Amino acid sequence: MNSRERFELTMNHREPDRVPYNAFIYQELADGLQAELPPDIDYRDYYGDDIRLIAVDYPEYKEIRFEDDYFPLPRRSALDRARDEIARTKDKGLVTCNAYIPGIFEHIKSFTTDEYALVHMMLEPDDMRVKIARVAEWLCRLYELYADAGYDICFNGDDLGTQKSTIMSMECYREFYKPHHAELIRRIKAVNPDTRVAFHCCGYIGTIVPEWIDIGVDIVHSVQPEANDLNSLKKLYGDRIVYWGALGLQSELFYLKLDEIAMEIRKCLSIMAPGGGYIAATSNYATGEIGIEKLKVLYRTLKEYGGYETIRNA
Repeated sequence: MNSRERFELTMNHREPDRVPYNAFIYQELADGLQAELPPDIDYRDYYGDDIRLIAVDYPEYKEIRFEDDYFPLPRRSALDRARDEIARTKDKGLVTCNAYIPGIFEHIKSFTTDEYALVHMMLEPDDMRVKIARVAEWLCRLYELYADAGYDICFNGDDLGTQKSTIMSMECYREFYKPHHAELIRRIKAVNPDTRVAFHCCGYIGTIVPEWIDIGVDIVHSVQPEANDLNSLKKLYGDRIVYWGALGLQSELFYLKLDEIAMEIRKCLSIMAPGGGYIAATSNYATGEIGIEKLKVLYRTLKEYGGYETIRNA
């Protein structure tokens, strides 16, 4: 079974031969893993990543102000290069995904401040609606280009969680952001009905997952175990949405010893994998503090214990 077949069964909440997986890691760690292998062997092939992130180059941000109406989009040449790489990667039996781009709320925060983004929903709601709509339209246009390029997964999202709750009430989310997230998904699917939409959110997601199911999100990432009850998420919504992540960087991969990490990963698999609908991955990008030895334990454990027969008999 190749990665694409494994992914399709997982997306349909069926159990493939093993849990599909990948690791989100920064370049320094990727270089460290690659340095231990012959140059003609990609570390992702060696360790068995099912999903490949393929970036699209686009103009760097300048000093963005809303009144400038400057929102960068990729050049045709960059999209053509990505399109070719996507096709080659699919031909290898692998799953393709765009590199993550911060979402609507994340950009509003970066263009203003965290305080402004939250408080002005109450103080200046009409002005905030205008700002949010402009950023949302830009991201819709960007992801239409990504969908047209042929990605299997269009990866977007918004960091709406703290460690204990969502950063805003569900009432605020439904009024200011949910309609734009729904439109983003609608426009992606209008261009490419076969692409799956993955929605990233750090932190707590328990009360917001039903909102995403409602608007057609296919996959939820990062499913941080430090901020969520994995048993509850799987039981409540695991038959209606696919989870991607759940291997905690703040907990097991950061603090635990190598043998302890393996046990925690096996525990996560026993909760999240049954019935399909789970892609194992680091819950965010691993930094240099994690180190390559822990990543090798992660890969080894997923390869040795991620088979569905093994999980069922554990």
